[in-house]
Amino acid sequence: MIYNKEVRIPPSIQNNPVTGIGFRAFIFNYDITKVIIPNSVTSVGNEAFYKCTSLTSIIIPSNILQIEEYAFQYCSSLICVIFQGNIDSDKFTNKAFNGLGDLRAKYLKGGIETYTRPNGKSNTWTKQ
Repeated sequence: MIYNKEVRIPPSIQNNPVTGIGFRAFIFNYDITKVIIPNSVTSVGNEAFYKCTSLTSIIIPSNILQIEEYAFQYCSSLICVIFQGNIDSDKFTNKAFNGLGDLRAKYLKGGIETYTRPNGKSNTWTKQ
């Protein structure tokens, strides 16, 4: 388990590009507050950040083309998500932010932007 508050995913490991955040990569990591995703990453896998309850914000860069089921489920402190690119609805599962309200629907309707929810308790996201 990683106990740093900020996680920087490297663009490559031993000269091999990091192209995805894999299945359960950071599951139950209660200390992560921020994740920095490099341009090499194109997908966020199932349950990648499941129950990372201290995660408050994340930037989904334009290179992300897929967010799988439960990727951010139970990230109860998440109050800000910045989408920098377009993700097709069939590559952004309806359970990616399960338990966190209407973020997927708002993004699919509103597109690239910053989305916030007050105090981490509301299930309603607002486009900024």
